[in-house]
Amino acid sequence: MKNLDDDLSRLIVLLMDTGMRVNEACGLRWGDVVINDDIAFIRLHKNPFRRLKTKNSERFIPLVGLALTKLSNAKRCSAEWVFPRYINLDRKETKNDTASASSNKRIRSILDAGSATCHGFRHTMTTRLRNVECPEDVRKVRKECLGWVASISAQYGTSTDMHTKTDYYNQAYKLKDW
Repeated sequence: MKNLDDDLSRLIVLLMDTGMRVNEACGLRWGDVVINDDIAFIRLHKNPFRRLKTKNSERFIPLVGLALTKLSNAKRCSAEWVFPRYINLDRKETKNDTASASSNKRIRSILDAGSATCHGFRHTMTTRLRNVECPEDVRKVRKECLGWVASISAQYGTSTDMHTKTDYYNQAYKLKDW
């Protein structure tokens, strides 16, 4: 995939390196992508074109590895949207199904017909983070990395520092055995 530099390749790499849902990535605005010298992350929140699955899905996601490289080097064909071809301006919604089908078709063309789907990257990121001993509350709890629903007791306290989350993502990115 390193030789492919189109928006579909960027979408697939973003899904692989962040654990985002397809719909979350499709509705990403450039204003939600923060890249500076100190740290890079995505500020994921609801917008008029993209709902979030749960209120816990709102979160800050570290950008590392190839996803960071591809987004940093992306040629912006839209001033607003990271993936404009997956935005339906008339209906004010994402083209989630189209993005998912296109991603899965690309993945199968590179691997084989029986390969995993792009949604599987979300579960793979959980495994990658677990393999670098990232605590479960950082992996799954509300407003943390993957945005799953949390138990009531886990909702107290503050979100993990972005530097800590980025360290875990960097470790997971460098992990060869996933």
